[in-house]
Amino acid sequence: MSPALALSLAVGVLVVIAAYLALAADRPPREPLLPLAVAVVAGGSLGPALAMAVGATWLRGVAAAGVIPLALALLALFLTRAPFGPLDGMILGTAGGAAAGAVAAVVIARAGAAMAPLDALGAMLAYCGALAALGAGGGRARLDASPPAAAGWLALGAAAGAATLAPWLARPEAWNPSAATALVVARFAVPPLALLGAAALAARFERRVLERELGEEVVNGTLPGEVALVVASYPRRLRSTWWPRGDERRALVALLRRLAFRKQQLRGLSGDRLHLAGLEVGRMRDRVRRLFDPREVEALAREFVG
Repeated sequence: MSPALALSLAVGVLVVIAAYLALAADRPPREPLLPLAVAVVAGGSLGPALAMAVGATWLRGVAAAGVIPLALALLALFLTRAPFGPLDGMILGTAGGAAAGAVAAVVIARAGAAMAPLDALGAMLAYCGALAALGAGGGRARLDASPPAAAGWLALGAAAGAATLAPWLARPEAWNPSAATALVVARFAVPPLALLGAAALAARFERRVLERELGEEVVNGTLPGEVALVVASYPRRLRSTWWPRGDERRALVALLRRLAFRKQQLRGLSGDRLHLAGLEVGRMRDRVRRLFDPREVEALAREFVG
């Protein structure tokens, strides 16, 4: 096994594990498994696209075949019922990018082409940045009930991802020396900026949604104000111990995020769709009210403890 391939596989596994830990930190442990598996399949199906850059013509067929599992994986990801916002999409996209980089390294190695470890690491980072941008755009699209607006956000994420990958799909030897140097710099500078930018924008938007939607529940008396303040921020959710048991705390965070995201989607609905979605929000609101009502908690304790 070449050093480049070994490095790609090791980094890919570590990134996927880190993505799972980031998702499972504030939700039930099994909930991220399906979305993460789908993201890895989607990213892995894109892997041969980068391998086309080494010039092996037979790889074009492999890359084209990857479009089918990619489309199916994205469809399954968007149909999952788990609470899914732009920050989740960014994390899942990063995991998919790691899978894409690992698969690309495997395909390049099987084609017999040499690849330096630094190039392998840069390509891995490029895929992580590109699919993080796509995932953030997809997560933002899921929170918009208007099909044109959702398509616009998804297209914006795809465009940002394509721009992140573009330097790796060009051949520096075909350019003049100064342009070739700028291209090499772009290969290693653009992906980290895309990854950090996607994370910052996704976290900012999600926090605004949670603060607004859960803030309304505080005003309505459904939720304590300090809980809404903690849940709105991902770092606070990780540091805070506002609920004694960790597994129950993660389940509550998942419920509150689902409530906030569903309320966000209501803003683009009307007519019968708004009425049906409003019933779903009402059921979640009743569950939250019972969970944080001291009288209900005491009644439940007497029921189970005796």
